[in-house]
Amino acid sequence: MPYLRQVHSDAATHAWFAATVSLPPQCWWVARHDDQVVGYLRLEGELIDHLYVRPDWQRQGVGSRLLAKARALSPDRLRLNTFQRNTAARAFYEAHDFRAVGQTAGLNEENEPDVQYVWQR
Repeated sequence: MPYLRQVHSDAATHAWFAATVSLPPQCWWVARHDDQVVGYLRLEGELIDHLYVRPDWQRQGVGSRLLAKARALSPDRLRLNTFQRNTAARAFYEAHDFRAVGQTAGLNEENEPDVQYVWQR
């Protein structure tokens, strides 16, 4: 997302990611192909905290499979935030029956306006 300002250095981001992966009670799922990570999901209860698919693997079902795993683990309700400008993510979630329930003017590190989405069975 080239429109996002860089809040942290790459080294700080890598350190945060390495520390966060090991913390309970988050649930991490990783999509791999030929020993390469092509996507991942971080779920905290009903909150999808991260769902990422490498750009060269998007539109190939990876995100849908990760989302199906989230629904299996939280079968009644899921919620998430995504940036308002991330139109590809918004279209993905809306195509998977999520509905927008709110917006903020940028209450995140990036100061980027976002949209809250909810899916309910």
